Amino acid sequence: MTGLPSLLGLVTTALQTHPGCTRVEIIQTKEFSQNQYFIKERAEY
Repeated sequence: MTGLPSLLGLVTTALQTHPGCTRVEIIQTKEFSQNQYFIKERAEY
């Protein structure tokens, strides 16, 4: 299972490398356990 920092980096990088994306902002993260977490990001296109 992928951890929170690793998954957050993967999602952020995928959004940032999209040709139409101009900005990515991490709004909120919360880790409930080792394999349960919440990620909220905003991307502007």
